[in-house]
Amino acid sequence: MEELLRLEGVYKSFDTKVNLLARLQGAQVKVYAVDDACFTIRKGETLGIIGESGCGKSTTAKLILRLLEPDSGTIYFNGKDTTHLSGSELAEYRRAVQIVFQDPYEYLHPNMNVLDTIAEPLVINKLVSGNEEKEKIVMGMLEQVGLLPAHSYLYRYPHEMSGGQRQRIAIARALVMHPQLLVADEPTSMLDVSVRAGILNLLKEASRDSRMSMMFITHDIMTAGYMCDRIAVMYKGRIVEIGKAEDIIYRPAHPYTRALVKVALDLKAFLREKDQFIRDAEVNNYVQNGYCAFRDRCVERGCGCDGGKGEKAAMVQVGEEHFVACCHCAG
Repeated sequence: MEELLRLEGVYKSFDTKVNLLARLQGAQVKVYAVDDACFTIRKGETLGIIGESGCGKSTTAKLILRLLEPDSGTIYFNGKDTTHLSGSELAEYRRAVQIVFQDPYEYLHPNMNVLDTIAEPLVINKLVSGNEEKEKIVMGMLEQVGLLPAHSYLYRYPHEMSGGQRQRIAIARALVMHPQLLVADEPTSMLDVSVRAGILNLLKEASRDSRMSMMFITHDIMTAGYMCDRIAVMYKGRIVEIGKAEDIIYRPAHPYTRALVKVALDLKAFLREKDQFIRDAEVNNYVQNGYCAFRDRCVERGCGCDGGKGEKAAMVQVGEEHFVACCHCAG
């Protein structure tokens, strides 16, 4: 399958003051939100990015969308370096890469009706010639996202719709640009359980029907298993495991991935046996843990996890298209 997007050695850090003593001394340390991200998304493929809150999933998405600039590293799209694009080239790239944000309540402008909300990117990019064409395109998008009858939604405002309807509007706004890559940043986490399946199926069908690639961000490994062809597991800004969805769920190699799977499969059993899967430890990105980002919480931690000073766990192949950053798996 042909490659669409590639991240090579991408880093993003933020300066922060970590405690009272640091504030008094005026000291700052770096938080590594994304730490040496390396992965690809193929054409027509859905790649899941999973991990707990604060692990760097959304920051990675913003780097891809050029909403943030990386400290270093390169992001390729269709083989072209996007990190230095500007002007018309950047505008063209942003047309090809769209996003559906997590919270439709904040994403949609309260003073814009559905017609203007969905058509706005078309108008900005001068892709419609008049109101009649604009209305026709928007009606088609409303039908595509399952809002029927379409004409009844054109002049509604966000406060007149449910959370699921708002998220469908947000998806229609992204799809109206016919993107090559859609970034879905936890698109169902703010919705009622009863409407989540509909939104997931809508995204899955849109990706399949248009051969659109998708990066699906979630903290739920089972949702990722349903939606994605491959899954990348992120911890403290690093990809610690990546592979086919069935391998990640049924044959997880990294201790952190195994903990995520156990939580999803049987929460009660996980809580009873928690000490067998993960240790309690402070989770932050202030200090890099030498060889392994997960070392402080790993139940399999040993002296070999320290590695050389400043080294990181290298990705090793443990199966077809299945890679893991763990010295125990390497052996």
